[in-house]
Amino acid sequence: MYYALLPRSAVLAVIIVVVAAYNFEDTEFNQILANDLEDVYSFTYSHPRSRRDDKAVEEDKCHPPRRGRPLCCAEETMRKLHDDKKEIKRACFKEITGKEKPERPDRHHGPPFDPFSCEKIEQHRRDMMCIQQCVGEKLDYLDADGKPKPEQFEKYVEGIFEKEDYLLPLKDKIVSVCLDEAKNATEKVSSDPCKSTGLVLEHCIFINTQLNCPEDQIKDKKMCSKFQDRLRQGFDKRSSPSPEAEDE
Repeated sequence: MYYALLPRSAVLAVIIVVVAAYNFEDTEFNQILANDLEDVYSFTYSHPRSRRDDKAVEEDKCHPPRRGRPLCCAEETMRKLHDDKKEIKRACFKEITGKEKPERPDRHHGPPFDPFSCEKIEQHRRDMMCIQQCVGEKLDYLDADGKPKPEQFEKYVEGIFEKEDYLLPLKDKIVSVCLDEAKNATEKVSSDPCKSTGLVLEHCIFINTQLNCPEDQIKDKKMCSKFQDRLRQGFDKRSSPSPEAEDE
């Protein structure tokens, strides 16, 4: 696990490589996954009054709502990518579970629904892993076994960057690094029903994009600096070898 440094150019190319499956320890990327689950589940865990207030804000065209946390750059592109995949993810959830959406607990009968129980958290992780694999297959950058298709994945990344031409110099390196990372993820033995390849590839694109935003594309430099620090700290945490690995 290491940082791969590229020569300085118009973009400060610092490509991060994580030789492991995605383990849900990146809190920033987890926020994006939480939004994905919210879309798939078709309801949130917020108080009804809060939802009404949110709706009122959304209807105010002079103050459009910001979905999720602000990013360093390519924010509109990332938001559009998220929105474009909503229906695909919902279709994948139906294929995987046979349901339109998870059953909501009865409001007045039975035990209360606890979204933070260990069982629910593990189920959310499995759901997201399978949904992302399904999405990758439907977008044709993963095969039926959850393994990446290099040429199709390159086209997928190019499609993301086409409106962010300042990131195009990074495309080849990001594609290469992310494919290597995904290969390691597919080779890792796991009891999970689906492979984490889809999550690994999306996380790899996200973190390497946000750590390489050119200065002139960053709207809020103070916020971005803190955001990038959190990404690096999360990477360092995930990259720390376990005691078992050190003993080997």
